[in-house]
Amino acid sequence: MKYIPPFNGDLSNPERSWVNADPANGIEGSIPGATAFEHPIREIVKVITDAGIEPDGGNLTQLSAAISAMIAGAIGAIPPADTLPVGAVLPALGTTPFPGFLMLDASMPLRADYPGLWAYIQTSGNLITEANWNEATSGSFSSGNGATNFRLADARGVSLRGFDGGRGFDAGRVFGTYQADEIKAHTHITSIEASVGGSSGRPSSGGPFGSISAETASTGGPENRVKNITVNWCIKY
Repeated sequence: MKYIPPFNGDLSNPERSWVNADPANGIEGSIPGATAFEHPIREIVKVITDAGIEPDGGNLTQLSAAISAMIAGAIGAIPPADTLPVGAVLPALGTTPFPGFLMLDASMPLRADYPGLWAYIQTSGNLITEANWNEATSGSFSSGNGATNFRLADARGVSLRGFDGGRGFDAGRVFGTYQADEIKAHTHITSIEASVGGSSGRPSSGGPFGSISAETASTGGPENRVKNITVNWCIKY
């Protein structure tokens, strides 16, 4: 609803204020037009009727009741989790999933219990048969027993990597497949001097050289990893 100025006052100013009459000081009171009353009344009546309340001239609490009903309805109909699409994946810094989410832990929920998630999985392009689901394909969903359940992807103990999609960083990768840890191929340059000594047992610069192999001591742990914290990967259902 737009602002409706009085009929009198500084007519060149569309934002002129409404004022009370003050005859003692020669101030003329504002003169209202019909729209100044009609428009606010229509706005208020619409709020009341939109809330499902029948306007009643004898009840002066209807506007308050209508606003309260709309607020309560909005809170109940749109909880925070519903702002995310089904199939969205979030990390949880807790041992249980968020409300409205399931752990990506290779479990096999019932299709009837999570129809929205099952519908998303069927259009995800990442659904395989249970017979083809194993560690190598554990980033995919499976069709479970083919009738009543399905299998979730298994994100336990692993990080997530963006699909290459032809970029060339992870060429040839099939979507939804597991990839083990690996160290990038490299070489080390080691300088070793060796010779067969003379009669004195000391190295001889002119003596024949033999073939020598050397192995460095082991260092590190059982995997390559970056600094990290543990999370539970969860999927919205």
